[in-house]
Amino acid sequence: CTLFVIAYIQQAAGPKTLRHFLFPLLFLFVAVPLPKIIWNPVVFSLQSFVTMLNVETLNLIGIPAQKQGYTILLPNTVVGVDEACSGVRSLQSSIMAALFIGDLVLRRAGWKVFFMISGILLAIVGNFGRSLYLSITAHRSGPEALDAIHDAAGWSVLLFTAVGVSVLAWVASGLEKSLTDAVSNDEADVDIELDSEESETEDSDLDPDISTPVAGQVPSERSENLESSTTQPRHMGNHQEASGKSGSADDSRHGR
Repeated sequence: CTLFVIAYIQQAAGPKTLRHFLFPLLFLFVAVPLPKIIWNPVVFSLQSFVTMLNVETLNLIGIPAQKQGYTILLPNTVVGVDEACSGVRSLQSSIMAALFIGDLVLRRAGWKVFFMISGILLAIVGNFGRSLYLSITAHRSGPEALDAIHDAAGWSVLLFTAVGVSVLAWVASGLEKSLTDAVSNDEADVDIELDSEESETEDSDLDPDISTPVAGQVPSERSENLESSTTQPRHMGNHQEASGKSGSADDSRHGR
């Protein structure tokens, strides 16, 4: 049904609209139980991993323990890690919560992937703590004590995962916002520096020999032309005076 809806949106509205609705459509696949071909290998791997971690931790804190299949051999009793204790349900719930909350509060794909991986690790850590607590209780108080605390331990893992995912979402959202603001501020500073460098380059490209004349000041070439033009009439006037004097002298001579 989901694939039919995806194909219909692709055909009717195009790939852009499909990308907009792709996440909520694919989210339906993690909201339902996984097929057995995927579910069984995940469950068996988690059972073996949780059993091994419990045995190693119990030996580190001084409680002799031995792994035999999916059971933990203790000095006084045997604790089994069945499918419900493997943490696969809490793991699926944590993946769903991480995908949903991450799509709501985060914007970048890298942060969403980091948030989902962190949610998976929270589920594994919570289930490991639950199984370790049950193993220690069975060693100290006997297997009869597990009936009274088994369900409460399961609810505690759910509460731990929910609170952990919520706190992690708040921290990741704040970090993403602060990093985005820092990057935008750096880009703004770089743009300002580039603008200042471009303005300095434009100023340096101007010819430094060409200077704007000050008001009332005449350039040297123009002043020389003006001086030559003012001296020429004076020379012409002197020449005319000299010719006038020579003419009057000739007249006086002729009169004599």
